[in-house]
Amino acid sequence: MEKWLTAEEVANQCQVSTLTVRRWINAGDLRAAKLGKSWRVKPEDLDAFYENRV
Repeated sequence: MEKWLTAEEVANQCQVSTLTVRRWINAGDLRAAKLGKSWRVKPEDLDAFYENRV
């Protein structure tokens, strides 16, 4: 089973707030899936996000 990251885990890795992560998601910059009330991000989508930001 694949490990999906929470918005909080993404925020910790990127050293930003969870609000910033949600803004990236809402803007379509970071791919994510809504699971209940929380967002989940695949590690490879976070890697792709990093690649596009550089």
